[in-house]
Amino acid sequence: MNCPHCGAELQQRNRTRLIVTGIEFFLAALVLVALLHLAITILAGVVLIAIGIYFVTWAVKLNGLWCSRCGRVPRQAR
Repeated sequence: MNCPHCGAELQQRNRTRLIVTGIEFFLAALVLVALLHLAITILAGVVLIAIGIYFVTWAVKLNGLWCSRCGRVPRQAR
């Protein structure tokens, strides 16, 4: 499959590894917020959850595909 933006060959990341990494971000956010009840840790927890959602979505919906030339993730993996 080729990149729709630059035409380069798409690379595929290990989907299981992406899901595990996303879940690790979720857990890190929960631990951070649970241990430190400060406003800044809640903000950091929200950022970690957003990153975790990105990794899990990348693995599940986009099949872990990305372009090594332009660095983009295709909008719809076929």
